[in-house]
Amino acid sequence: MITAMSGTIPNTDTHCDEAFLLSEAPDGTKPPSRGSGFDANHQIWLLKECTNNARVKAWTSNPASREDITIITFCPSYLTTWTQAQNTQTLQQLQSTTVPQGTSLQSVVDRYLAGTLIHEFTHMRSIFGNELKALYLSNNNWFTGIA
Repeated sequence: MITAMSGTIPNTDTHCDEAFLLSEAPDGTKPPSRGSGFDANHQIWLLKECTNNARVKAWTSNPASREDITIITFCPSYLTTWTQAQNTQTLQQLQSTTVPQGTSLQSVVDRYLAGTLIHEFTHMRSIFGNELKALYLSNNNWFTGIA
């Protein structure tokens, strides 16, 4: 899914890990903060969210210094979890999934790569403009948040 998507969303880079982030800039400049990496392609420093927080499944960056791009990075540990559990169904396949009454919708979405991808899309300036809104299925929403 990620390979097929890469390069098809305007001004978006998609990565399956943080290996693209260098420990220092090519000119030898050290990171501005601990846990940062240098994106040589866009000449910017980014915080390594996967490395710094084991609970992060993916992260999106819309760098203030580069308003023309969005960078989506999936954390390798979760990619492995999704593929080993065969939780890589398409959204159309997920629509036919039976969810027991009382189940938190967030718990359903978190188990699937497609759900995380949609969540990351809600952070994208190229889709939503400067009014970035994250899509969360917490206690009360997308309608009730409970199946």
